[in-house]
Amino acid sequence: MEECDKCSDGTMVDGKYTCTASDYRIIDLDGNLIVKVEDHDLPSNDHEVTCNALYDIKYCSCGNYWS
Repeated sequence: MEECDKCSDGTMVDGKYTCTASDYRIIDLDGNLIVKVEDHDLPSNDHEVTCNALYDIKYCSCGNYWS
């Protein structure tokens, strides 16, 4: 695991970045919500919402994340 460069004691952990019907979010590898990044107003039938794409990301308990 890598160390976070934004805090002194955080450790970067593997997760996923995804788009849901209401927001963009980071989830852990078990599908649990870690942080809601941003709300959106995309239509529910928008490809970004319906494709269920998951992108690899690293996140830290301090809220920092990278793709």
